[in-house]
Amino acid sequence: MSRGILFWSDGPNPVPLFPPAIKSLADHYDGNIHVIFGKKTPDWFINIISKNSRVSYSRYDKRQGSSGGKIVWRRCILEKPFVTSESPFKTSLFYDVDHIFINDIDMNIFNVIENNSIVTIEDSGLISKQPDLIKAANKLYGREENPILKTNGGCFGLLVNEEPHRHWQKTLHEISRFPGRNVFIEEHALALTMEKYGTRIGKKWSWNYIQPKHRSGNKGFKDMPDDAISVHFAHQRYKVSKFWRDKFLEAKNINYMGLDEHFDKYCECNIQVRSCLAMEDDKIRD
Repeated sequence: MSRGILFWSDGPNPVPLFPPAIKSLADHYDGNIHVIFGKKTPDWFINIISKNSRVSYSRYDKRQGSSGGKIVWRRCILEKPFVTSESPFKTSLFYDVDHIFINDIDMNIFNVIENNSIVTIEDSGLISKQPDLIKAANKLYGREENPILKTNGGCFGLLVNEEPHRHWQKTLHEISRFPGRNVFIEEHALALTMEKYGTRIGKKWSWNYIQPKHRSGNKGFKDMPDDAISVHFAHQRYKVSKFWRDKFLEAKNINYMGLDEHFDKYCECNIQVRSCLAMEDDKIRD
């Protein structure tokens, strides 16, 4: 059964954190990597990402999820259940593009996915502020009137096009017909799929870092386990720089296996991204 790590990068605006994600993953994983790009992704950005010989890529020009309106990031995430059907790996471990990998990938994760068909990262709390979603779920699936356990859509594993995967796709289409659909995202449909299928895996697979100013009481890196495999820079994707390296080291109060140099190395490859973006801006102005 083919196995590999999958990314999805949509839209005309490249995410500067993606090259460091690929570069750091290549240092901690010797398997196959595939990236699915949207039809508007510029060729120069694809060339940067696919420099590594283990990275293959394809383009995707369908729109099977909800339209998402004019919000690019929302259109991108609503397509996740469907774009993953294009994965070349039957057993796929999916990551959002705004990760930095800091420990080796435990290859046993692919056995876990194959044994459970779908796995997601543990998340804290309940989806309790979406009454329309809960009403829709209750009507569709005969659920009791109770909240839905949150699910992190930034990292998950699945057997491509098997029943749990198809259930996720079907659920997103179904809840998109109900009132409140303009705030529903792929994580809500995934959470409902996880009520019926699958297993949740530890947060070490994707440690979600959010600045304290974005979420009350968030402790940033303070409680991150030492064996964390990757850091998910939610809300910070355009700010990967020396600032983040220093914040990381300050919070952990260690020089983790030369992490100072490690972060410098991955952030440096964004210089090429920024210079290409500047050239693109010049073309637009001309």
